[in-house]
Amino acid sequence: LPILLIATPAYAAEVSSIRAEVRPMNIDRQEAVLLADKDMKMLEGAVERACPIHSVYKDKSGFVDIRSGDTTHRIVIKDTTNLLSFNGKPISFSDIKAGKSIKVFYRRSERPSKRAPLMAQLVRAFFTLETDGILTFDGKIESLLHTKHGGNYSSAFMVVRNSEGDIKVAIEPDTKLFDSRWNPISLDEIEKGENIQLKYYEDAAKVKKAESLRKL
Repeated sequence: LPILLIATPAYAAEVSSIRAEVRPMNIDRQEAVLLADKDMKMLEGAVERACPIHSVYKDKSGFVDIRSGDTTHRIVIKDTTNLLSFNGKPISFSDIKAGKSIKVFYRRSERPSKRAPLMAQLVRAFFTLETDGILTFDGKIESLLHTKHGGNYSSAFMVVRNSEGDIKVAIEPDTKLFDSRWNPISLDEIEKGENIQLKYYEDAAKVKKAESLRKL
């Protein structure tokens, strides 16, 4: 005989409570899931030009030329492409401007030849809407001062130097830290003498603070 299940108000309230606790996947987790797919590739570069497609999706689609190393790549952004700021908040196509750095995730199988444009699945910008003006600095860690909290390193202050000079930057507890393969790491895995890439901004007090740090 068929079994009839009746959802009581108490059961419905419990299901709603469980659903409310489900949080969206954070941006770093999204990247890790994408890169676990062997067909998915990632490209990072500086935007040279961004041109919207004049249609009903004019603020959601277009093409972007980005410079990575010595090569310029054309990126096609569709209305279905996920566009996110550095901290994972949705942005519009118009937020992507020349001079800004972005990461593009695309499927290798959707590029028939090396000259074909890349069809973006996800674009992550190296800026936030709250702290626009993220700058990039590649260099070697000349000095590193850690601050411990609860037995673990939670923040640091470092001097990073390259051929053009040096900068002093604060590493905050919410700074994103990565190894050279974009795997998340902890602060105690970063040492003096390592070559790194910083994405940083200046706060109202002109203190340089790192949004992200990646080993090179």
